[in-house]
Amino acid sequence: MSKEDFFDKHGLELKTAIPELNVWYPLFGMITDVIEEKEDSLIVEMNFNIKMTIYTDNSEHKNIIKEKSLESGIFYAKFISYDKTEEKHPYEAECKTVIFGKPQLSET
Repeated sequence: MSKEDFFDKHGLELKTAIPELNVWYPLFGMITDVIEEKEDSLIVEMNFNIKMTIYTDNSEHKNIIKEKSLESGIFYAKFISYDKTEEKHPYEAECKTVIFGKPQLSET
């Protein structure tokens, strides 16, 4: 499902602002893609436009994070770069804590 179809289906609208770099924020959203798994981290796409590194060397934690992709969560993260010329992932962030919520039932 494309980003536009997903937002239309759920009646969502994306508004952006440039966050301050190197400041920790609680971000609400979801992992929309797992880009790469490294020995000490997972590199994921959050909310279709943030490339985020989640640091963990625990394989069980990595598996839980991958299983919970597309579920809502709160990510305690800081933005480390912003490149307005980058179309797919203009924001890059680092995350040190993820809290996933209770799965929601969806009526379609």
